[in-house]
Amino acid sequence: AAYIRSLSETWSTLVTPGKSMALLYFAGCQFVIKTLRSQESKFLKSIMFGYYKHMQNNPNSLLPRFYGHHCLTSLSNNKQIRFVVMNNVFQTDNIVKIKYDLKGSSYGREATEVERQRDDCIYKDNDF
Repeated sequence: AAYIRSLSETWSTLVTPGKSMALLYFAGCQFVIKTLRSQESKFLKSIMFGYYKHMQNNPNSLLPRFYGHHCLTSLSNNKQIRFVVMNNVFQTDNIVKIKYDLKGSSYGREATEVERQRDDCIYKDNDF
């Protein structure tokens, strides 16, 4: 019920600073809606069974929880928009001091010196 209710609320939008330029929509405080490219959507679909089993066996996992994986097609131009609905990992009573954007890659995965000077720096894989 909370999932459906949140999707009908007003969303706030954020363009991600990453290379994909994905859009993030915050539906209330509990859920995040993230747009996906076609390849990202296909990859997510290919690992979903293993992800599901992992989440069943590891209920305290820090991985995001996916609640929906959707594709909408515009009737006017046949354009498709793919997106996932997941939990908002930053909706917590804990103080978040450092944030990481982990991709599982090492190539080009370090925050720059300029980024490190910022209070809101998001560190990357090689910074971990």
